[in-house]
Amino acid sequence: MAWDAGLAMWAAGAAAFMLGVVAIEWAAMSRFDRKLFIRLATANDRLRSSLRNAIITFTLNVFPGGTPFVKHSMDTQYPSLITRFLVLSGATCLQFMGPVVGFVHAFFPCWMIPVRQFARGGHGMDRSGQRGWRLWWFYVRHPLAIEGEGFGNGAGLAIYSAAESLSYPSASYEKFHDMFHDKLWQDRLFARHAAPTARIMLVMRNGEVEYRAKKIEGQEEMKWIWKPVYATMGLGIAPCHDLETLAPPYKRACYMLVEQVLPSFHPRAEWFRISTLWRFEASAPSFGYCWRTFNQLEDQRVQTDIIGGHAVLLKGGPKPFVGNHEDYGEDSQDPASYGFYDARNRRWIDASKYSSALLRAYELALSMHGELGKELANVGWDVMVRDEGPVFLEFNINNGFLVSDHGIDQCEKMLKFYEEEFDKRMAHYVEPGAAPAGSWNLGKWMGKAGAGSPVQRDLGA
Repeated sequence: MAWDAGLAMWAAGAAAFMLGVVAIEWAAMSRFDRKLFIRLATANDRLRSSLRNAIITFTLNVFPGGTPFVKHSMDTQYPSLITRFLVLSGATCLQFMGPVVGFVHAFFPCWMIPVRQFARGGHGMDRSGQRGWRLWWFYVRHPLAIEGEGFGNGAGLAIYSAAESLSYPSASYEKFHDMFHDKLWQDRLFARHAAPTARIMLVMRNGEVEYRAKKIEGQEEMKWIWKPVYATMGLGIAPCHDLETLAPPYKRACYMLVEQVLPSFHPRAEWFRISTLWRFEASAPSFGYCWRTFNQLEDQRVQTDIIGGHAVLLKGGPKPFVGNHEDYGEDSQDPASYGFYDARNRRWIDASKYSSALLRAYELALSMHGELGKELANVGWDVMVRDEGPVFLEFNINNGFLVSDHGIDQCEKMLKFYEEEFDKRMAHYVEPGAAPAGSWNLGKWMGKAGAGSPVQRDLGA
């Protein structure tokens, strides 16, 4: 009996300690994080319920070596109470572990997992002064950034970018469903805007051919890759070595066999992430930033790592909202300060061969974002550059933004944008049955949202 009483007291003490830490963390973390916690856990319309299912699917699949989705991630079905519990408990665990994990990220040697992302990152955050207490406080304030790009993929702002999904009008569920990581729908969007893209030979579902294009001249000599229809972050992509056997890497998934487009100016895999941003009060989207990702010569994979790379600042091109000359302390009046910027080594790399193709890609991305609609504040476009121009690979809503690549200042700048646009859209798209406008944020202690938020209207050129 004495042993049982002691165990019960120990358990009660541990629970009280955990609750105390969570309460302190809740008070310390940003207002934006609290809004996302509550919206994600309490919204019960069809779109948000499907997104919680998608979060579970992403957690189970999106990591290095993970498997592609068998079907559209929003079509997976889990019991509502279980998904709410898993999502809320997972977020609470990040909240509880935030100070400890943040300390590891901020102070442990960069050869350790998961800290080595800062040694590889494009911003060079392993240099003296780039990490430390400021990075620790960033994770305390923003615990959802910890492994925010998916387990094993790195710390980032994808969950904060996903605020556009949490504020998206439920009445437009079907449109959102189509846009959400469906590569075949994306291919049709590219075709409508005459945006060059890789040719599709066939589509297979459950090991059976569902669609086959007419014979493509010279297809036997071309290189082909298997690409999942429902996936993201290069998950499940593999080269096709035999056009006769037609054996996708994971037969249960829906795959398409697409032309392997190779870059013209780099001997290994290389692509660019272009971001377009749309402020709610603006009549059209604007340029956000462009980032170059590439493999080293010894890396012959079809995919690239998502960490590491260069900021792209083109002479005569639009000024990026984030990752511009001011953000890097560079002189925009210096003609030599344009091209690819290697922030780790603080040097410029000539990008003149890429300029015309990337400027055309910017125009096409803005045009296509116009069709997607201002309900989406932030879209990421993946593009490859060839001699003849850009080739669009896919686009991503809930666009990621890696901490190790962009640094704390740029991350804070993006977080401010995400929060302002989330507030404005929540004030406009009031869901049936949701809390009345102005009270959805559960009181003044979370701060007022909407019209009172400061607005930055100038995104650049």
